[in-house]
Amino acid sequence: MLRKVLGLIVLPLVKRTGLYGAYYHNKKAHGMSGTKAMTAVMRKFLKLFYGWYKSGGHFDRNRVFACESQYLSAA
Repeated sequence: MLRKVLGLIVLPLVKRTGLYGAYYHNKKAHGMSGTKAMTAVMRKFLKLFYGWYKSGGHFDRNRVFACESQYLSAA
């Protein structure tokens, strides 16, 4: 059930202009099947969502694909 819900949440995010578009299409370009690439995106989204929930902060799109040192130097 969770996999289905995550799939429905992530599906619009893997468009080329979506939040995970570049990540998903990069995985596909390197030979990963569509199902595996979607699973990787679902896992990444779930980790992002859990971290966002635990922090209690506002969502920051620039923080999604930046490591802590990159984020702190840009802020």
